[in-house]
Amino acid sequence: PHERVAEVLRGAATAAGLREPFVHIRNLGDYAIGYRVAGLLEDVQSLISARSQLWECMLDALHGADIEIVSPSFMNTRAVAADRRFIPADPGTGRAAPRSRAEAIAFDKAEEAATVEELKEAAELVDAEIRELDERREGDHAEARRALEARKERLLERAGAAEKALRDSDGS
Repeated sequence: PHERVAEVLRGAATAAGLREPFVHIRNLGDYAIGYRVAGLLEDVQSLISARSQLWECMLDALHGADIEIVSPSFMNTRAVAADRRFIPADPGTGRAAPRSRAEAIAFDKAEEAATVEELKEAAELVDAEIRELDERREGDHAEARRALEARKERLLERAGAAEKALRDSDGS
C-alpha cells in the first residue's frame, strides 16, 4: 500500500539526515508509481553526498521492509513462486562501506556552480508544482499559482545572479 511505502521512504529520508521528510506520489504510470522523497537538508554543502546517501537509504529501507523494486520493463520469464521477491540479500556485515565525501574533493568553483544548479533545480520543482496545480480540475488555484510563479521567478533571478557572480569571479 502507498501508505506503507510513504512511511518507509520518510524513514529513509530521516536516516539520510533530512529533517521534516515528506513523500509525494508524482505520477501513476501503467506499470509504475513515481514517488518524490524530500526533506530539509541543513548542510547544503553536502548536497552531492546527501542525494546519494538518500538513495542508498531508500534502497536499504525498501528492501528491509520487503518492498520489491523492479523496473517497469522487468519481465520474469522463469517459473518462480508468486511470493518470490527480488530483493538483494543482506550482506550481514553490520557496517557500511567507508564513504568519501565528494565535497572534500570539489573545488570552490564547483560549490558555487552547485548553488546555481540547486537554484535551477528548485525552480524546476516549483514548475512541476505549477503543472500539478494546473492538472487539478476542482477549485480555483489562481492565487496559489501566482504565488508559485513568483517563487519560481525569484529562484531564477537568484540563479542568474549567482551565474553572473561565478563568471565575474572567473574573469570571463
